[in-house]
Amino acid sequence: MIAVFAIASVLAGTGCHPIETEKVHGRDLAAALPAFEALPPDSDLGYAPNPGQQRTFRIGELRRIAIANHLDFEPVENVCFAWPTTVPDRDKILEAMGKTLVDRKATVEIIDQSRTGAPAGDLVFPMSGISGVSSAPVVWHGYVTYAGERRFPIWARVRITVHEKRVKAIETLRPGLPVQPEQVRVDTYEGPLTRDVAPSTLKSVIGMIPRNTIPADTFVLASMLSVPEDVQRGDTVQVVVEMTNGHIEAQGIAEGGGMRGSVIIVRNAKSGRTFRARIEDRGKVVVIPTGSPGLPSEDKGL
Repeated sequence: MIAVFAIASVLAGTGCHPIETEKVHGRDLAAALPAFEALPPDSDLGYAPNPGQQRTFRIGELRRIAIANHLDFEPVENVCFAWPTTVPDRDKILEAMGKTLVDRKATVEIIDQSRTGAPAGDLVFPMSGISGVSSAPVVWHGYVTYAGERRFPIWARVRITVHEKRVKAIETLRPGLPVQPEQVRVDTYEGPLTRDVAPSTLKSVIGMIPRNTIPADTFVLASMLSVPEDVQRGDTVQVVVEMTNGHIEAQGIAEGGGMRGSVIIVRNAKSGRTFRARIEDRGKVVVIPTGSPGLPSEDKGL
């Protein structure tokens, strides 16, 4: 259910003149007080107020501006400027949230929202602005972009419900052991939005390594898994030794694990000697030139 709020127009400071730039220029003061129309239009009179505040030019300051610009004018009243603001429209807020959730099948219900007037601009509600994961309403922090790169903070308290396909563990997944096809299935998820990516295909989960125990009946998140190492501790690996006139090959036992490019300790399967090698591919290492590879002499014919 989406409640609709009426748009409330707000101009900070009764009687203030509207301004929508970072600086107050001569043209702005001339628009407020025609007696200053001789001011250079682009003259810099100082910073404009932030939305929700006002900038007041008092009689003394106006007099100094007039004298500095050789104007025969005696100010008799203050002049103030304020940024025009409105309370963000609820439908516009929902539209901005929808852009963030475009790839998620989610419904959003706004329970409450900030009622502070905001400047006109594009509404943005980034995923990082969601305060938590809960089936109860959560606060979603966003902002309005205005005057170039400036941001004005806004918020809404929302209930977000996701309806999508996700991979679920149908038995306990153990850390360090690759996920097997019979351990998972694709099921329908309906619940609160999670920031983490939730895999929706078996292909994206099978063969991955759980970081910690994942209980049965748990929907799997990408953050729960890690990519399997190209070489794992205890693996039998192909060892290649590059030589000036060719290379030799042998088998070794990985004493450590890692991804391509990692340097690990490998034990020669025949002699038992250990040496350092760089992982080149899955199940394949290349001996680092420095140090003895520890290969037995009979390996020369490999």
